[in-house]
Amino acid sequence: MRIVVLTGLDPGPLAVARQHLAGHRLPTLDYRTDGQDRLVRSLGDGCGGLDSTTLHCGQRCVPCTVLTDLAHVLGEYSAATWCEGLLIMLPPAIPGWVVLDALGSLPPLVQERLELGSLITALDPVTLPADLESAEPLSSRGIRIGHGDQACGGFLIEELLYSDCYILVGGPGSTADFVLGLELARHVAPHGWATMLGEGPSILPPPDAGRDGYDPVEVGWRTSPGSVAVAHDDGRGRIRTHLAHTRRPLHPGRLKRALGAIIRDCVWTRGRVWVSSVPDRKIAWTSIGPQFSLCNGGRWLADRPERCSGTLDTEGILNWDPELGDRGCWLAFTGENLRPDRIDALLASCELTDEEYALGPGTWRRLPDPLHLHESFGHAHPTTLDLRS
Repeated sequence: MRIVVLTGLDPGPLAVARQHLAGHRLPTLDYRTDGQDRLVRSLGDGCGGLDSTTLHCGQRCVPCTVLTDLAHVLGEYSAATWCEGLLIMLPPAIPGWVVLDALGSLPPLVQERLELGSLITALDPVTLPADLESAEPLSSRGIRIGHGDQACGGFLIEELLYSDCYILVGGPGSTADFVLGLELARHVAPHGWATMLGEGPSILPPPDAGRDGYDPVEVGWRTSPGSVAVAHDDGRGRIRTHLAHTRRPLHPGRLKRALGAIIRDCVWTRGRVWVSSVPDRKIAWTSIGPQFSLCNGGRWLADRPERCSGTLDTEGILNWDPELGDRGCWLAFTGENLRPDRIDALLASCELTDEEYALGPGTWRRLPDPLHLHESFGHAHPTTLDLRS
């Protein structure tokens, strides 16, 4: 059975995408919330409804309820002879990874009968820039999913990284706004297969047409902390992505003071940095709008006894230096009014001086820790900052 998943943030684009996908008459597993905030699961055969069930979340979050129910339903229908394909449609702000986790929880023999063909995100390019730059929580839009109050921008970035396709559904707005959002989507998800929906019958080809299926290994790489993938940038659009690179470690105090200026005018930044106060750890760097976070990305390959054996860290291998190994800073900055020279200069000002570098890692570890990296590495939560001016 080949599975296609539809997810998204806003009800409007999701509703349009649902309507167009329904034209393919695929058997459908549809999760919705009703007018009383209850979760309802409907199963259709592609021509009409078969059954509908109200799910009780209780004290669990909505994604957890969907995950548990999906694992049960997919296990039941994996051997169905009447169903070669299945379209799973999720409610607004329910992440696509719940389907991946549900599939991964099934017994191996059941997993062999199921294949994830595609994970599709529906979005409105007109509102995409504002959604990504905003720190607005999901709850402020009336979306209550019960597993924390994630920002809208964080949800969209995560979904575009997990998705291999995205559907563009244009709402009210100028052509310039639409093109700007289209450019931004391409820079955020250069791996994604983009489809635009227009008036009249669906112009979307069958979800699995001409595709080899969803690649979980590739998805695992591009969603791993510190990974960087960028679109080809010919410099002619309004959105740009700048790649910045330094080899020396950064001083934690100077980095803390420069953070706000470094990410100014950026919609999204990501990558890995070498911070001198934690010299043996890759620090995964992410900012979405004003929300900034640093987390433990694991040990550098150069500090591992096995080095590159069996690693999926292709960036570390490709950026290998004979003296420093994979250590260094590799960051990507995406936004509309970027000034690459300013970003490079600010990062260079954070590097250790010749005198500081000569002191070595033993002394670096005793530097002040204004970013609280040592503290955050003691638990699963990253260091997070709100850098709104």
